[in-house]
Amino acid sequence: EAQVAASTLWSVGVEYQDHLSTGGDRFGMPLFYADGTRTHFSPSTNLSPDWGFHARENLSVFSALEHYFDNGWRVKLDLEHSRREYDSVMPSTALAGDWYDVDTLVAYRWSGKPEQNSVNLHAVGNYQLFGRQHELVLGGSYYQLEEKGRNYNEGEEPIDDLEALIRTGKFKRIDVSPSGGGSRTQEEQSGAYIATRLNPVDRVSVILGSRISNW
Repeated sequence: EAQVAASTLWSVGVEYQDHLSTGGDRFGMPLFYADGTRTHFSPSTNLSPDWGFHARENLSVFSALEHYFDNGWRVKLDLEHSRREYDSVMPSTALAGDWYDVDTLVAYRWSGKPEQNSVNLHAVGNYQLFGRQHELVLGGSYYQLEEKGRNYNEGEEPIDDLEALIRTGKFKRIDVSPSGGGSRTQEEQSGAYIATRLNPVDRVSVILGSRISNW
């Protein structure tokens, strides 16, 4: 953060995150078996094998420029660029009677590389009306996202020994390799807004405003 002029403040920052979690379960655990009896799973029970994982890496660069005018008005410009990458293999156990006749392990995979940019500009200041001071806020924003993803195989295997899976987390890997093809997502959002805080009498404010958005 730097005071680049007497009434102008500039700030810039970088945020980085590298995350990996393993052994996740997509469905969670049911409260009842198919015959209606309680499962009584303990809080530490995991119905998913140890080869499941969720990995993500995030990098964001952001900057803001804020200027204060002599008349009390303030204008701020915010810019942000971020790049993310994620890869998840999420196996889950479906107990007999949920969707399958026998206890079954199913596995899915998702990955993608979203990249996004955003810009926000807003101004805040006071004005006089009918002998009283009021506040006005106005601004606009723009957001753009592009993401590319891949398609993967989905698989399922019957579970011969559920207790062994719960106890050890070991189960043969299910094929979730790329199946060919993929997806591309493009998204744009823009908007503008205006709001005022009217002060007709002391200790009472009336707020009026409107926003128009395009997606």
